[in-house]
Amino acid sequence: MAIMPNPKKDPKTGVYKIRQVIPPALRPFVEGNKGELKRSLDTKDPQEAKSRAFLVQKEFHAILANARSLKAQQESKVALTFSQIRSFAEAWREREELRLGDPDILARYVLCEYEDDSAARHFSSHGEFYGDALSSINPKRLCVAMREFAQECLALAQVELASDDPLYTKLCMLLADHCVSICKSSFKNIQHQIDERPKSLPIAPLFPSATGTTAPSEPDALRLSAFFKTLADEQGKVNPKGAKTWRRERESVVRRFIEAFGDLPLNRITKPLCIEFRNLLMLTPYRPNQEIEQLPFREQVAKAQQKGLPTISLARVKGIIRLLSGILERAHGDALIPDNPCHGVKIEVPKATRDRAPEFSDAEMNTLFGSGLFTGNIRPQRAQFGEAIYWVPVLLAYTGARSEEVCQLFRRDVEQKNGQWVIHIRDWDESQSVKTGKEREVPLHPHLLELGFERFLASRSAAGPLFPELVPSQSGGRYSVDLGKWLRKQISQILELKAGSISPIHAFRHTFITHMRELGIREDLQNAITGHSQGSNVGRRYGSFRQLHEAICQMPRWPVPVWQPLGVIEGSVAAAEVQS
Repeated sequence: MAIMPNPKKDPKTGVYKIRQVIPPALRPFVEGNKGELKRSLDTKDPQEAKSRAFLVQKEFHAILANARSLKAQQESKVALTFSQIRSFAEAWREREELRLGDPDILARYVLCEYEDDSAARHFSSHGEFYGDALSSINPKRLCVAMREFAQECLALAQVELASDDPLYTKLCMLLADHCVSICKSSFKNIQHQIDERPKSLPIAPLFPSATGTTAPSEPDALRLSAFFKTLADEQGKVNPKGAKTWRRERESVVRRFIEAFGDLPLNRITKPLCIEFRNLLMLTPYRPNQEIEQLPFREQVAKAQQKGLPTISLARVKGIIRLLSGILERAHGDALIPDNPCHGVKIEVPKATRDRAPEFSDAEMNTLFGSGLFTGNIRPQRAQFGEAIYWVPVLLAYTGARSEEVCQLFRRDVEQKNGQWVIHIRDWDESQSVKTGKEREVPLHPHLLELGFERFLASRSAAGPLFPELVPSQSGGRYSVDLGKWLRKQISQILELKAGSISPIHAFRHTFITHMRELGIREDLQNAITGHSQGSNVGRRYGSFRQLHEAICQMPRWPVPVWQPLGVIEGSVAAAEVQS
């Protein structure tokens, strides 16, 4: 992702400078085998330093892009790949944009013509020339037009590529496309300066040198990575607790798109590219090994096809495209692009055929609660989940909550209200989250108290989590991941469930909701308890606490035994004590 430059002031001289760490793997491919790139910005003014740092950072990025290309070239034991050719072209473009302050380089893209008195001048873009070369069906004509640029690009990448190689023609096409884009942005910047300058002043240089200020850019010239960073920063201010999840879900989508097509300006993301992205996603390997996962996106797809690996589901592809479309829709709403190029890119997902209902039957619930999982005979050999093994499934069965909502509970989230115990499902702690963003309270079923839930609460730290043995996962920060994997395996074995026929953990929620419907409990009360939302979210506002408690009390009792390893007294004695 693109990162805004952050100049640092030298404590002795007060002059600002900028640094860029070079990854160890790339250092042999940077001149001097340095550990970092650093440059003085020759100014003590912070605003001017930021302006100068922007162009210097672009130069650093070009150097690193070239180093990556050289590394890929050296490591490759076969011919160059299209992915490498694309990276060479991107590195060339980065350098070309940095050199636009040179009048000779600028003249490649914008023509400046003077009137007879050599005072008035007007400009025209060379974009049509490169566009004609790009649209030509004659590869030889294209290669002739782009020969100078192709030679520069290959020299920058320090590779050789024969002109009769099919990849050479593709390189020329990529370079012509970049030239058209540079022509458009250069000409647009000139027009902007002409329109904005005071009439009495001459036209300033189009692109200042690297030590000057950057030329103003139009909003639609934002690249995808920069726009996504803006959205993520905005999300962090609007919804600080949910921003991490929001960013994690979309960051991988943006990264894949950039790996496939480069970090394009928003106005260069077209519907054909979105369709090609969809088609690539359909060929993306499902759970690839580490070797394949480290490859660039297109090479992952090629490897998956070569080895006949299983691919991600169409439902997952549809979800990824929906996330990308959401980002582009925001760009459209902000008037950065004329329309959303991802709109209308369809993925037909076949309807899932189930050989059974998604919930547990009453017989399965009875079998499950009579198993060693709840009598203490089944315990993990390695992991330590404490009493969460017992209480999490029981709470799921009697509350209809989602597994993460239960696993993330703190002791303070369980309290008495109007003489009745209630669980607050909320996100008071930074590590907690609620899927719908709306907190709710769920009265406890009387059977939970008979099973010794109050005794369990008394053993918990007043300020700590309800299940301290459950720790957030490194990838998503979810408490339910490890316990969920273990429980799914055990429940599937106990009930002899077919693979893919049912989601064992979520089935508790389905079972709870099914029984509420069968009991004729009002839909708004159901939603208030389970956290489902109606069209206007009114479900969570209807129903008094008394009505919610009465609805919970109607739910069936399951044959759950008192968990024997209570740690204080024998389970049979504890059960009798609770009953009394």
